[in-house]
Amino acid sequence: IRLPYGSPIEEGERVRKIIEEGARKAIADVDEPGILVGIYGKVGLGPKPAGAAGGRSPKGSHLVTVELELVPSEDRTTSTEAIQDLWEASVPVLPGAESVTFNSNIGPGGDADLHVQLAHSDRDVLAQASQDFAERMRGYSSLTGVTNSYSGGKSQLDFTLRPEAETYGLT
Repeated sequence: IRLPYGSPIEEGERVRKIIEEGARKAIADVDEPGILVGIYGKVGLGPKPAGAAGGRSPKGSHLVTVELELVPSEDRTTSTEAIQDLWEASVPVLPGAESVTFNSNIGPGGDADLHVQLAHSDRDVLAQASQDFAERMRGYSSLTGVTNSYSGGKSQLDFTLRPEAETYGLT
């Protein structure tokens, strides 16, 4: 889950609890005793990047990650995808969240099949383009798990010092 940049850690904790409660409900709905090994929630740390390159988890108080560990698939009758669908359905809309992503396709080769990166100098145009592109892709029934990871990020100030600033040692 990605909240707006700069969100307080308390907001992340509140969201983590909601997501974990949705996970518990999904597991209860499965009605397959012993299927859950554990629920691991983290506030301030995003999910570890998938794929061969791996990498470090992104950090920031605006990031919330909740992971379920299940018994191996050969020891259960319910698929990981079915549990993901139940979990996603058990979580209410999170007002203010910039991105809420459920992913059961993790591990080696578990990264998305396709990544598209858009670029534009105007942040408003880029935000709208990323939203429009994701909506258009969701219109194709054969595409699943379409996400829009656009984030406005931190505000940036650009300025130029006047020559008088050198008098004060600023360069």
